[in-house]
Amino acid sequence: MKLFKFFPLLVLLTGCGTADQEIYQQPLVLDYPEESQIVWEDVLKQEDELYYVYFYSLTCGYCANLKAQMLEYNQTTTNVLYFCNVTDGFMYKENVNSVIGCNEISEFGIVGIPSLIEITKNTVSNYFLGISAITVFIENK
Repeated sequence: MKLFKFFPLLVLLTGCGTADQEIYQQPLVLDYPEESQIVWEDVLKQEDELYYVYFYSLTCGYCANLKAQMLEYNQTTTNVLYFCNVTDGFMYKENVNSVIGCNEISEFGIVGIPSLIEITKNTVSNYFLGISAITVFIENK
């Protein structure tokens, strides 16, 4: 029984770990615009009243699959979008609800990657986890 409790956590912690994980052992080229890059510590400190932050990793195959969509969205949207590379690690949270309402980086974390969060007045107001949720968000904006 303990294995079943541990297994979802193991899958989540390995992020993009899949059967074809070996393909992404080398860092991917996810060259998002430099002027839109922010570091973890600045995620909740931007001056914009409403903005989005896309979290990705250079070792995440799912992030690589979303690259073209994220670049196109960034070029065509009026929304402010930042990119945060979490290849070197991130603060883990167990569920999306524990992130909504965060306004201090010490309380903030992400559930997994890729993730897209909406921030209103420096407070997390919405969370989109995974390719499906992010794709639906992009198609509806």
